[in-house]
Amino acid sequence: MRLLLAASLWAVPCVAQSQPASLPARVLDDFDSTISWTPHPSDGVSLKIGTSPGRNGKAMRLDFDFHGRAGYAIARRAIAMDLPDNYQFTFWIKGRSRPNTLEFKLLDSTGDNVWWTTRPSFEFPAGWQQITVRQRHLKFAWGPLGGGVLRRTGSIELVITAAQGGGGAGTVWVDDFSFTPREPEHPYNQTPVLTASSSAD
Repeated sequence: MRLLLAASLWAVPCVAQSQPASLPARVLDDFDSTISWTPHPSDGVSLKIGTSPGRNGKAMRLDFDFHGRAGYAIARRAIAMDLPDNYQFTFWIKGRSRPNTLEFKLLDSTGDNVWWTTRPSFEFPAGWQQITVRQRHLKFAWGPLGGGVLRRTGSIELVITAAQGGGGAGTVWVDDFSFTPREPEHPYNQTPVLTASSSAD
């Protein structure tokens, strides 16, 4: 007995979830001056903060040297600001450095609770590259709170952490640091509709 089976399946197209709209950006630092930024390198690591020509006007310049060892080079700025449910930070970066870990951190007013996002083995571009850190990218790192969502910042850190074997020496430039509130993200709530037909001989 020969059985022939033909089947087809259609899925009604689902409307893609729209991306949350961005509200006007707020410039946090155009780096005409870096007086608000302070260096906090680990023991044995050198870090100097200055200015250089940037994309527009001046940029923050970070000259660091790990002296052949592990460690980190932190550039910190104290800034108190309330955070909405959804947001993003953006900045432009370029550098002359071997690949190292690039970290972006938010600290609360105590400085003991930290949220971060990391880019291990980040290859610093020779030309300007925009970095975007969205709210969903930030995870609780450590602190007595043990977790939760950060609602108000106390300071912001840009960190270069030495890769395995030592981070060497280098220079990194940062420019046009801004903050943008965004509309809240909503979970996908559409239901796909499926239909099928078959026939047999």
